[in-house]
Amino acid sequence: CHNGISKLVVNEYNGFCVEESNEDEFVNKCLLLSNDYEKINRFGKNSIEIANKYSPENILEIWEKIIF
Repeated sequence: CHNGISKLVVNEYNGFCVEESNEDEFVNKCLLLSNDYEKINRFGKNSIEIANKYSPENILEIWEKIIF
């Protein structure tokens, strides 16, 4: 994954990281997902877990530890 996105997308945990400009790999991963509803649901739940790390409450807590 690209450096920035790798904080949000963990390959095979909540999505797929594909090599930049690799259209064949991208298409293959899209096709894989289009046929695997269990994986789609798992990726979705895991994405929410990762996104919650960046909730305003969690970010505020981190800032308070740094500032105070």
